[in-house]
Amino acid sequence: MERQEDIDDFSSREYVHLEPPEWLKPGVNMKELPNKFKIYSKSLNEWLFFERTPTKITYFQVPREMLKKFPPNSGTYEVADAQNPVAVIVPSQNNTIQSHAVGMGAGISGPCMTPRGVELVIANTVYNPNIRWIILAGNDSGHMAGDIIKSLVLHGIDDDRRVKNTICPTFPYLKNLPGEVIERFRSQIEVIDLLKCSDIEVIGFVIRICLQECENAFFMSVKGRKYHIYDKGAAAKEPLLHDFSLFKMGAIFDSYGSFSGTSINAMTVSDAFSNIQGHIMQFGSWGKQESTRMALDCANVSITLNDVENGRIPKDYRPQSWIENDEGARDYLEKYSRWVYLFPIADVKYDPKTGKTVPKLIENIEYSYGTRLTAYGFESCKDKYELQCIKELTDVMQKKFAEKVPAFEDVLGFYDSLSAVQAKTFNSFYRLAKGCATVVADGIGNSNRLYVTLQVPQIDLAKDSPYDMHNPCFCYYQPNARYIRYGTVENDGRKMKTFLSSNSSESDERRFSEVKEGWFLFPLFAMRAHDVMAFPSNVAGGLALSEFIAWYATKKTGKKVEIGQYTQFASALHIVDYAIDKKIIDKLNSRRSG
Repeated sequence: MERQEDIDDFSSREYVHLEPPEWLKPGVNMKELPNKFKIYSKSLNEWLFFERTPTKITYFQVPREMLKKFPPNSGTYEVADAQNPVAVIVPSQNNTIQSHAVGMGAGISGPCMTPRGVELVIANTVYNPNIRWIILAGNDSGHMAGDIIKSLVLHGIDDDRRVKNTICPTFPYLKNLPGEVIERFRSQIEVIDLLKCSDIEVIGFVIRICLQECENAFFMSVKGRKYHIYDKGAAAKEPLLHDFSLFKMGAIFDSYGSFSGTSINAMTVSDAFSNIQGHIMQFGSWGKQESTRMALDCANVSITLNDVENGRIPKDYRPQSWIENDEGARDYLEKYSRWVYLFPIADVKYDPKTGKTVPKLIENIEYSYGTRLTAYGFESCKDKYELQCIKELTDVMQKKFAEKVPAFEDVLGFYDSLSAVQAKTFNSFYRLAKGCATVVADGIGNSNRLYVTLQVPQIDLAKDSPYDMHNPCFCYYQPNARYIRYGTVENDGRKMKTFLSSNSSESDERRFSEVKEGWFLFPLFAMRAHDVMAFPSNVAGGLALSEFIAWYATKKTGKKVEIGQYTQFASALHIVDYAIDKKIIDKLNSRRSG
C-alpha cells in the first residue's frame, strides 16, 4: 500500500463513472470494465478510483480437500468457498453486509469485536493460505478491532506483544498467539480499509475485483491509499494450524483490560493459576492495602473454568505450611472447602498426631464463610440457647468426621437438624439449594433471582474507616441454573462440553457427534479481594457450594444437574509482597512516589 501523496496525480485523471449494481449482475464479464473508472460511496462520501494494471504471477491455490476444517476455530462466521481470496470483516456485526459479502464471492465474512476476536481472525486466516485480502467494512467496534487488524499488518507488534500505532482503547495485546503465526498473517494479508462504508454494492464490487485474475488486475485508490487488487493465489503451500481450543491453550485471555477488566477463559484451575500470576506481574499496580502490606493488584478480573473435574490442584501447590506434597494439598482442599463453606463456625487445622488436616471450631466468626451462609445473623443473635445449639451441632459433626470428609447426604442431615433450632439465624444457603431444586422441577430455564450475599451491613460497615471495616473477602454467590443445549468436544482423551445458543446454525452443530440438552449450573463466585495464592482454595470452596446444590437438585427432582462453566470474579486480584522476589519489590518501590 502507498500513501496518497505518493500517487502521482492518480485521482485527478479522467475516469468513467460506473454504478456498481450494473456490474454485479449474474453473467457480467468484469474484463469488459473500462481501463479507468470510478464509483461513489455515499456512506464514505468519497470516490473510489480504479485503473487497470495487468501483471504476471506464478499462480497456485491450496486445494479445497486440504481446507475441509476451515475455519478451524469456530465463531459467528458465514463461510463459502475456501479457495476464494477474500475475507470480509465487519467489526460491529452487520448481518446485511456479511451475507451480501459471501454472496458476492467472499470466502468468509463475519464480525470481530475485541482483541480476542482479532486473534481468532489471525488463526483462522493463516490456516487458509488462499485468503490474501481482508476487507474491513461497516463500523468499527468499541474495542477498535478493525484498527487493530489494520495497524498490525502495517506496523506489527512491540516486545510486549502490543500492536503498534493502534488507537484501540483497551490494550490490544496478542498474548495468545506465537510470533510465527503473527508474522505469517502479516506476510499473507493485505488489508483494504473500507471502515464506515455500509454501501453493500460498493463492498461487493471491491470483492469482485479481488477475485480477478492477474491479467485483469486494477489499482484502486480509496481513503488516501492505493491497492493493487487481483487474486494473488495462495501465500503458502500448506495450512498453518494454530489450535485455539482450550485443550491446546489451557487458558485464553478473552478480553483484555490490562489493569482492569480482564477476562480469562481457562480449561482448569491449574491452567488459570499460572496465567493470572503472570498477568498481575505484568499489569498490576503496586500499592498499600488496608492491612498495611504492599501488593501488586489488578481490578475487576473474571476467570471462567471449563473443566471443573480435572486439574483442580496446581503442581506443587502448598496452601499451608504443614502441607508437604500434592496428596496433602488434596486432603486440605477437600476438608477446607467442606468445613469452611458448608458449616457454621468451622475451620480446619493441622493435627500433628495424624499429620493431616482436621476440622476445628472457629473463634473469629468474621472469617467463617459458612457462618454467614448457613447461620446468617449469628454474630448479632442474642439467643444464647440457639447459639449454643449451633455450636454443639457443628462440634458433633466435626468429631464424627474428624478423619474423613462428610458426604453431601451428611451435610443435608446436618442442615435439617440446624433448621430445627434456628429462629434468629437463617440458613440462606440451604434455601438457595431448595430454590434451585424448584427451578429445575418447574423448568424455569432462565432463573436469575437466586443468589446469596455474605455482607452484614450493620456489622461490616459499622465503622467509618476502611481499616476497621470487615466485609468478607468472599461476598456474593449465584448458581445460575440453566436448561441448555450442548455438544461434547474430545481431544487426546479429554472431553469438554460446548454450550450452544438456542439459534445456533446447523453448521455450528455439525462439529459435534451428538447435541443434547440438560440442566447445568453456571456459578458466579465473587470476591471483593482475592490473593492469587489462594485462588485454588477459593475455587474449591465455590465448587463445594455448587456441587452441593447440583447434588441436592438432582436428588429432589430426579433430573440430572451438572456444573457447566464456573466463573470466579475478583474486584481486586493481588499478589502480596511476601510472594514477590525482593529484587522486583525494590524496583517497584523505586518507582512509587506516594
